[in-house]
Amino acid sequence: MTNKAVGRFLLKHRESLGLNQSEMAKKIGVSVPLVCKLEAGRLLPSRQILPSVSEVYKIPFFELIGLVYGQSIPSLDRIDLVPLFKRIMSAGIENFSLNDLYELLEMEKRLGFVFEDTQLKVWHSKRVAKV
Repeated sequence: MTNKAVGRFLLKHRESLGLNQSEMAKKIGVSVPLVCKLEAGRLLPSRQILPSVSEVYKIPFFELIGLVYGQSIPSLDRIDLVPLFKRIMSAGIENFSLNDLYELLEMEKRLGFVFEDTQLKVWHSKRVAKV
């Protein structure tokens, strides 16, 4: 999906909620010009605001992230991706891919525990070093 198509998609969702751009910006915690740029397709939502955009626009997270990254998200573990995504962001890791998300999710399931922030950073640094 192109940036413009994502923008139209966001615009239609906002309008269906009966909100103007100012109200939407306030709910997401961003500026009105940023909402304008998102809905015009001049920008895509950043990783930092994806969870808020998903919640406020009432768009399932897996659907929004699939649109932004141009990949479809398999139905398996869709719900698990939201908290994992938020944990990665709170750990300060910004350059990661959907493949990284899936690999980490599978590793946590296989090992039977959830990585802490410092463990996430170590995992990510080793992953980046391989590339």
